[in-house]
Amino acid sequence: TDDLDYEFGDIFIENDTLGVLTLANLSSPELDISISGDYDIITVVKDIEWQINKRMPALFESDTSYFPTQYFDYEISIKDIGFLSELGIFDFDISNGGNIKGTFNPGNDVSNLQFYADSLRISDLKFIYPEVYLDINDRDIFAEVITDGLSLYTNEIALNNSELLISAKEDSVEIAIDWRENDKKNGSAAIGIKVNSMPEYLIDFKQLGFIFLEKNWNLSENSQVMIDSNQIGFSGFKLSSEDENIRFNGTISEEKNDSLNFEMNNFNLDIFNRFLYSYDFEISGISNGNFGWIEQNDTLKLESDLKIDSVVINDYYFGDISAYGKKSDNDKAYDIRIKLINESLDRLMIEGQLYTDRKRKEKIKLAVNFSNFDLGFLNSLNIKGISKVAGIADGLVNISGDYKNPVIEGKLAIDKGGITVDMIGSHMTFSNQIDFKKD
Repeated sequence: TDDLDYEFGDIFIENDTLGVLTLANLSSPELDISISGDYDIITVVKDIEWQINKRMPALFESDTSYFPTQYFDYEISIKDIGFLSELGIFDFDISNGGNIKGTFNPGNDVSNLQFYADSLRISDLKFIYPEVYLDINDRDIFAEVITDGLSLYTNEIALNNSELLISAKEDSVEIAIDWRENDKKNGSAAIGIKVNSMPEYLIDFKQLGFIFLEKNWNLSENSQVMIDSNQIGFSGFKLSSEDENIRFNGTISEEKNDSLNFEMNNFNLDIFNRFLYSYDFEISGISNGNFGWIEQNDTLKLESDLKIDSVVINDYYFGDISAYGKKSDNDKAYDIRIKLINESLDRLMIEGQLYTDRKRKEKIKLAVNFSNFDLGFLNSLNIKGISKVAGIADGLVNISGDYKNPVIEGKLAIDKGGITVDMIGSHMTFSNQIDFKKD
């Protein structure tokens, strides 16, 4: 059809035989190809599968009666392959040409390929000065990829000839990434990944540094992540930025006794504001403490002991918050304690239990103690329909029952209370006691 018309130009093919060798040359405006050797193009794919299977038998079912005999040297000079995109075959192009050359001799475990180009584009991803080296030998399948930079859409990243190395063996695949530091927008990394045939993944971070949300982050040397079908584990995993850091240590698996600990030291919560911005929400505060995932004899326990200093939500200063949680000795409930401290006084205290027994009707048993607590914090939450909330609350409120139908009992005294209801456009003030009673 007219949509698929493409003018290839003149194509010239030469063929010559010299002893057991066959020489072939193809010349066209798109490609120049030369092959020299004893080759059988029809069986090339089968021979590639045979050689890969020899190194990694799990990938293909081997044919023990077959043995490849062909061998040849080849070189392909790429001039213009825009026809792939124009004909709708593949959204792929190599600008300013490229070159591929190598040897194919699977029977003697000698096959390799070298590729380089000024730029290579796959859809919207573009590699600058890419180089590829592939070698299939009697030890492994080795691949090396080097690129000076890449761009996605209009974003460009300089990579300073960063490298990706892959070594595939019979029982494992080892991957090394050398991301070389370039400019202030990006970082650098030296990462090793080992994949065993289980599959089992061992990610060894020899060095990792990057910039995220205008902060320089570095991962501690020799941090490790271990993943397989039964577990995920962290060893020495510490991510730091100046004086703040977060750590992971431990394992979660099918074993009956495992633990994973997450620790924060001077971690600033403002890192989440980039994601909260769309919700018209902003937060800051310095967090310290830990969160633990503990499995003991098929029983899961989540434990926390956190403190967040100088909490600010949407420009409203709350104070310091501490949160403690631990599963009770009988494993039937979580004991929790949350405290808000402002000007060295306990303004809000929440204590009680959250029950985990599905058969138990009562899921909540909390005591909420208000002490000179400023209700103005509600203004920072941007609650639709109300504004200019004011008042100081004192009292004790108990919450019980379940999450869908909680029972609230207690007394709350409010002094100098006020609220504007936007629907009626008026501001109401009050100072009285609110009694919460069970129906």
